[in-house]
Amino acid sequence: LPRKIYFIPEFGFVCLERYICLKGIHTPNISLFKVSPNKTYVILNILLTASQLDKGIILAWRHPGGNEKEGYSPGQYGNCTLTYNRSLFYDAMAVVFDFSAFDAVQSDLTRKYTRFPDQVFVWNTMESPATLRHTHKRNFKNFDFLMNWTMTYRRDSDILSPYTNPDVVLGLLDHHSGTENVDKLLATKHNMALWMVSNCQNTKGAAIRLKLVQSLVDAGLPVQRYGGCFNNKAALEALPAEEKNSFKFYLSFENTHRCKDYITEKFWYNGIGNRRVPVVWGPAKQDLLELAPKGSFIHWDDFESPGKLVEYLKYLDKNQTAYREYFKWLEFPEDTKTWFNSVYKNLRLVGLCDKVKSNPKSKVIPSIDDVFFNSESQECIGLVAELPKGYFVQRLSF
Repeated sequence: LPRKIYFIPEFGFVCLERYICLKGIHTPNISLFKVSPNKTYVILNILLTASQLDKGIILAWRHPGGNEKEGYSPGQYGNCTLTYNRSLFYDAMAVVFDFSAFDAVQSDLTRKYTRFPDQVFVWNTMESPATLRHTHKRNFKNFDFLMNWTMTYRRDSDILSPYTNPDVVLGLLDHHSGTENVDKLLATKHNMALWMVSNCQNTKGAAIRLKLVQSLVDAGLPVQRYGGCFNNKAALEALPAEEKNSFKFYLSFENTHRCKDYITEKFWYNGIGNRRVPVVWGPAKQDLLELAPKGSFIHWDDFESPGKLVEYLKYLDKNQTAYREYFKWLEFPEDTKTWFNSVYKNLRLVGLCDKVKSNPKSKVIPSIDDVFFNSESQECIGLVAELPKGYFVQRLSF
């Protein structure tokens, strides 16, 4: 049965759910009528059944940046269907707005669409606050009191949308775990550290990490560096898979510093997914302790200087027993699997579908700026003019 009934006494209509209006047993053959000078109801001129009401359409307002190659593919997600077809606006239980859609969305909504009370608007981004503020030059004050939920990589989002792909991690735990598989893996490891990067100067954090990696090289760490920053992307693509898989460590250095839960594919895919031990700079260590497999990474914060970190990595290179400790999560997978499934559940559009169908309590977000920007530390949101003590600033020149 429909979840809500609206009675419009001025016209004697009873509206089921959002837009199916009956007078007696007939559906009015109109597409627009006014109930009062200040309120307009848009009425579809077809009668939908209760099952059609529950078909679970999620509308994505547009692809990120307007690029159809980006974003989610249309199709089935759990018990819902994702579409980019705005003509289905009035069928949609939820409308998802990528941050980049906000340039033109407000005028479009005001001019063309009348929103219904139980329709959920969801703000979505995978970018860090620092990147949104300083690279994209965004603030979202025009959308105060417009959004209902957030869908981001942060754990305090209404819908969690992390960079990790659970299928990849669970696939490793199901098919590449156990002592024998770890033995085989370690036998392939004969190179030290790999780093792939193409964002060299676009953000302050990107410039800083270049200097940090150089400080490791200066301290004696063998690092094979690839990507646009080194004009050798073709050489990376030409590397045989066996060579790519031979690296013991991956430098998972983000382009932001201490942004909440901002742990990207640099960690999850280039490190964990390819069974290299991530050496991490950017995310707070505590976030990683709560979001990454136990004992799976090495964090920059734990070392007094680049030389001390390099010394430790070289120790691991020569001591397979110590290096193997970083794969205990894979060698003994049951605890990891239980933990992972408890943390990474109800994700992305499937999680959105389940939540919107659960008839949740109404909620309005007064300010996206407050939720996403003003809740962050200056280390994240600022331009990072200098690094705090413990980040080797004495070794670097900015």
